[in-house]
Amino acid sequence: MRTVTTLKDISIHKHNREAVSVCEAFVDYKLHANILFIQGYSGVGKTTLLQCLTHDLQQKLEWNTTIVNTEEIAASLTQAIQKPGFSHQLYAEQFMDHDVLILDDFDCLVDRTDVQRELAIVLKHVLHSGRNIVIASRSTSNYFPHMFTSKGFKEVKITKPPFGELNEEKKTA
Repeated sequence: MRTVTTLKDISIHKHNREAVSVCEAFVDYKLHANILFIQGYSGVGKTTLLQCLTHDLQQKLEWNTTIVNTEEIAASLTQAIQKPGFSHQLYAEQFMDHDVLILDDFDCLVDRTDVQRELAIVLKHVLHSGRNIVIASRSTSNYFPHMFTSKGFKEVKITKPPFGELNEEKKTA
């Protein structure tokens, strides 16, 4: 099994081509979006794509970024909201040392509109501070109506190839 570390290491096929290209454009400043939403079924490579994107952002641009599990943020935010003097802006400050906030497993928020609303406010503070956000989810952005109204929003999909079909193409440099 070969090691996949950078976006260039990912085997490109018709099911992930657009998502990989959009991530490359994001790293090369050619994508005019400050929110990138990557959607796909479980096991299609979203987390691997996020790991490679994180590596490339850190190595090529020297950006501070890390992948954060959305369930952990949702639990932390739910607890923080209950404390006296809670501020969305102060809560968002924990992410301000990141140039890009990368959220994995975002689909944990599908039926939790209360948390979606609160997290949307936090993410707006992150965006207004000049940061970017990358999200991976099994569910499409339609499941998060309170979250994505930004003009700088781009959604891409990694599809699951039919059983037995994975026509890999070598990526040309």
